[in-house]
Amino acid sequence: MKFDYIIVGAGVIGSSVAYYLKKALPESRILLIDRNAVPGAGNTARSAALYRNVFSSRTSRALAGSSIKYYIELGEKVKLDPKGYLWLFSKEQWAIFRKSMLQLDHEKNKFEILDREAISGILRINSNGKGVFSDVHTGIYCHLCGSLS
Repeated sequence: MKFDYIIVGAGVIGSSVAYYLKKALPESRILLIDRNAVPGAGNTARSAALYRNVFSSRTSRALAGSSIKYYIELGEKVKLDPKGYLWLFSKEQWAIFRKSMLQLDHEKNKFEILDREAISGILRINSNGKGVFSDVHTGIYCHLCGSLS
């Protein structure tokens, strides 16, 4: 048999690639193979089923973005729950990540950068560090992040 594309791995990423290839190129012959008897039984089945779209790498953002679009299209079938993620950074951590985060498009990637006061207001927490925990300096709330069931 001859195929135009062979995709190894029928987890979330492999299945998403096969889906979008077929959607973009309906006449193409695609073989999706996996070592397990059913799709999603490998690493996908062992994951916490959490997803996010904010990465410093353009490639990771593209892969995550297409997967999230796929999840949204499947909707209720995968029990999509876009609760969002909140990452908290100390002043030192934020100094490292700040440049790459500011290069991302806030609107396209649907995230907000929160200062210490905003975080304390939302979570009603004491943002002062204690012991091995640093003071909370900045937060990033990503609206397109969440979990699947």
